[in-house]
Amino acid sequence: MQNLLWVMSVFAFAGATVLRVVALDPAYVSRPVLPPENLASPGRQALSLVSFEHPLGVADLVWLRVCGAIGPAAEDVRSPEWNTVLSGAHTATDLDPNYEVIYDAAATVMAVWGERADEAEALLLKGSKDLPESWRLRLLLGYINFFMRNDAVQGADWFQRAAEIPGAPRYLAALAGRLRFYAGDEEGAVRMLESMVDNLVGPAKEDAIWRLKALRSEPRLRRFDAACEATRLKLGRLPSLEEVLASGLVSEAPVDEFGGTLFFDENCQAKTSEISRRAKDLSRTPMDANQVEVGEVPDGQ
Repeated sequence: MQNLLWVMSVFAFAGATVLRVVALDPAYVSRPVLPPENLASPGRQALSLVSFEHPLGVADLVWLRVCGAIGPAAEDVRSPEWNTVLSGAHTATDLDPNYEVIYDAAATVMAVWGERADEAEALLLKGSKDLPESWRLRLLLGYINFFMRNDAVQGADWFQRAAEIPGAPRYLAALAGRLRFYAGDEEGAVRMLESMVDNLVGPAKEDAIWRLKALRSEPRLRRFDAACEATRLKLGRLPSLEEVLASGLVSEAPVDEFGGTLFFDENCQAKTSEISRRAKDLSRTPMDANQVEVGEVPDGQ
């Protein structure tokens, strides 16, 4: 009975606080953005004391307040409600460090809607320490670094860490390899996939093996690109594969790692039946064009 009274008291106090902020304090939403030092959670030790024996219940209440703030915040990236989302997410996860949905959802909306990559990253880094088996948090860290900061190397690192966690989606290992290749680290991409293949199973392993063969094929395809272009300049027209081989500019077999025979498109780009989606934008260098397309998954994979 005593524990029940404590729970009712905590819920009543929290409800009264929310009512005061939302209904009785109209100036609340128009206040200026608070400085970062005022947005921090009181800390896990302090929160464990004030929440008595019910930190999970209080964490749920704080998260409800955060959810209520997300809608108004999403209307304007400068909204002070983003402060509520940020401080509430840290407070709720200090109350319950295993509350994965808060790390996930709050970081996503802060990054995508709030354009607050740094704050979202800090929350995800905190969550990654609390939840070492969560591949989703590492996936989001990869997203922030690659798509928001254009840092393919850091993005690949986080996608690789996510791929190493049991239960991660099948595409993550191959995606990490593709980003490393995109960043210019061809050897690193190949080594990474080689090191991961033996530890993968099922479709994830199949995808990684396909990407590995595609990456290994790419240097040879680029050499045939260059040989085709040089032969075209000499002949004044698009050469055949036999004419490129007869030029002596390449001495290796015209096949990829899948065993497919090379052919050329109208832009002198070498292709095979497996690696057939190559960039056609002539403003790109052959290397850039090949890098863009090497990560494509063939139909049926």
